[in-house]
Amino acid sequence: MVKKRYVEHTIISSEKKDDFGRQLAGVIVDYQNKGLECEIQYSLAGVPLREVGEWEVTVTSALIYSALVLGYRTEQGVSS
Repeated sequence: MVKKRYVEHTIISSEKKDDFGRQLAGVIVDYQNKGLECEIQYSLAGVPLREVGEWEVTVTSALIYSALVLGYRTEQGVSS
């Protein structure tokens, strides 16, 4: 039986899609250079933002891109 042994993890997030993509690619390359395989869990959330001006309150939202990147090695387990 093959088992995953998780040895690294990284959480990344950004409001900018391009920046998020660069961060994610960098983490994946780093893990691969360490001989690890990656498991990635993505999330996209809308976050309300409230801006208070002199005469009005403006409520907008921003998208937050985030991911949990898990680095693991596969091991052969003993089956019973």
